[in-house]
Amino acid sequence: MTPGQLRDTITIERPAKLGADDAGQPREGWEAAYEGVPACVQFVSGIEPRRGEQVEAASTMKVTIRPLPDITPKMRVRFGERILEIEGVGDPTGRRHWLVMRCVETK
Repeated sequence: MTPGQLRDTITIERPAKLGADDAGQPREGWEAAYEGVPACVQFVSGIEPRRGEQVEAASTMKVTIRPLPDITPKMRVRFGERILEIEGVGDPTGRRHWLVMRCVETK
């Protein structure tokens, strides 16, 4: 991987509390943790897991970025209109040159 291969731009979002609704119940949503992050987003595979009687399509993606602090599987990636749930985060070389996230597209 070279820096020139980071041709995509993503936003990394974290869970956030958005105040309360009319009934006083806490509202939860997402807020940007990092915006405009250069990335290489690659399609890995497409599967159709069964959930009860329904078949749902799911795409697995590999997202490579330069290392950023505090990226966890509790976060998600926004890639244009796509939402990618982070399933795993790793440093493939152990040298902190790259951060690779295994993601599943949910929207």
